[in-house]
Amino acid sequence: MNSIGSEFSPVASDNIMATHPPYFLELELTRFVANGEMEHALAAMKRINTFTRSTLADNPVRSLKNSLICNCTFLARAAIAGGVPPEIAFTKSDELILIIEESDEELNLENLENLEHEQLAEFVAVVKNHNTARFSKPVRDVITYINGNLNDELNLAVLASISGHNPNYLSSIFRKETGVCISDYIMSKRIEDAKFLLCHTNNPISEIANYYQFSSQSHFTQRFAKITGMTPLVYRKSLGGIQPVQ
Repeated sequence: MNSIGSEFSPVASDNIMATHPPYFLELELTRFVANGEMEHALAAMKRINTFTRSTLADNPVRSLKNSLICNCTFLARAAIAGGVPPEIAFTKSDELILIIEESDEELNLENLENLEHEQLAEFVAVVKNHNTARFSKPVRDVITYINGNLNDELNLAVLASISGHNPNYLSSIFRKETGVCISDYIMSKRIEDAKFLLCHTNNPISEIANYYQFSSQSHFTQRFAKITGMTPLVYRKSLGGIQPVQ
């Protein structure tokens, strides 16, 4: 596995600029939950939580409980955006809200913050379970492998071995079940991951391109623009607060 991933570090908190997190961070969290990406969703949530929470009650514990209840509704809608039927998403939300309400009123703030991470994990799991349930096991196995190894060299021979089928058969069933070919799926997932790094790090675009196995920065820029409608540099500038590395 490419070791450069360990060198990516998040930029400093923006909480000196505003009390409430910028809207694009909420959109980003929604996207990660909708895609079933726990690691990125957790990182986005942690960045949101560098900003001061709204005061929703005089008692700090009650205020945090109210905040977590609001989060349940937000995360339920993010799961729905990821394809989860509304009745399933809102039933999960109701279950988690009851856990919050039935918890001891003396529960400390740290435990409640841990509960927020558990909420996130629950909704991401609902999305992942829903989105993979309709696929056959070989396709699920390949999707799981791709999502966990985006910075490795991914080729049809390796993926066919993972699936237990020959390359031609894997290509056929993958496209039939997902609606896209394997190479397009890999490309779209790499671009989604790259957007995260462009947002949260100041690493050079050339390093990000290399990390995701693009042959060059220009190749990365071309594919990024084709999928997102803008170049990586324009995307990074559009976020605000993160200066591009020249």
